[in-house]
Amino acid sequence: MLQVLPYLLLGCDTVTNNQDKHKEIEQEFSLIRKRIEYQVSKKLGERLFETFGISFSELDRSLLAILLLSYRKDRDIHAESKDFQHLRMALEEFIWYFESQTRMEIEQKEDLLRNLVIHCKALLFRKNYGIFSKNPLTRQIRSKYSELFVITKKCAEVLEEAWQIRLTDDEIAYLTIHVGGFLKYTPSIQNNTKKIYIVCDEGVGVSKLLLKQCRFYLPNEQIGAVFTTEQFKSVEDITQVDLLITTNDELESRFPVLKVNPILEAEDILRITDFMKNKVLRKDGRTFKDNLSTIIATYISDKHAAAKLQEEIQLLINQELVIQAFLDES
Repeated sequence: MLQVLPYLLLGCDTVTNNQDKHKEIEQEFSLIRKRIEYQVSKKLGERLFETFGISFSELDRSLLAILLLSYRKDRDIHAESKDFQHLRMALEEFIWYFESQTRMEIEQKEDLLRNLVIHCKALLFRKNYGIFSKNPLTRQIRSKYSELFVITKKCAEVLEEAWQIRLTDDEIAYLTIHVGGFLKYTPSIQNNTKKIYIVCDEGVGVSKLLLKQCRFYLPNEQIGAVFTTEQFKSVEDITQVDLLITTNDELESRFPVLKVNPILEAEDILRITDFMKNKVLRKDGRTFKDNLSTIIATYISDKHAAAKLQEEIQLLINQELVIQAFLDES
């Protein structure tokens, strides 16, 4: 920040000569004067004048305040004031959404929230005033912690929607660092646990129910976040997964893809568990529906009656499967 400050101040002197442009920028900076950083900038200007005879214009003071606001800090008491309550609320939702989408547990949530408020306060001022921030660790984070990066990127959509911004991968990487530092360490009990992603375009409600059902029937597997097709395609190149469970007939991927109904039926669950056991997607062979039909036909010769009974049995099984998953609190 200090390296570029002299050049920015020289640029301000040039702008000052253009009165119309100067007034336009002054108006744009009006909100800055309500911040504590502006008071710091003002004090600094007074000290510079007393010591070196250097005078700061109003534009100079505003520019320095913006740099102070956008600069990354380790501590920022003012970030906990009511002025940034909207920012805090969005970050609370982000943390809640992160935990609801994964099996990862965050420790010391208040400390994480405090750090994120400080970080995102500066981030928003950088975004609003077009200050570019390069993250030198982005490449390493994407490669070494790809799963955490992918999940953070998915959950950060909550922040993008709340603040009406678009976060870059550099900014997502910073969020990943913050979140990663507060994840609870849980030693892996099973080395053969499979990683599964869900891709569903059926809306939030159906996606949540599908996630809940999958977690119920696959309690020992690592089921990550639920993506839409578009979201998954944006991160597919940096992730690794053993199976994609999707409601999209047309989804193509380098990973195994298992198409299911938006609300799991018995056939879907049998196919999922079969893959978990055999690590192969069977594209042929008799289905549960075929086997049930054969068994019923053995006892009931009337095709209409047999079909009606089969339909009722399948409906009963599917309803029970949904109820069990929905009521499970584990």
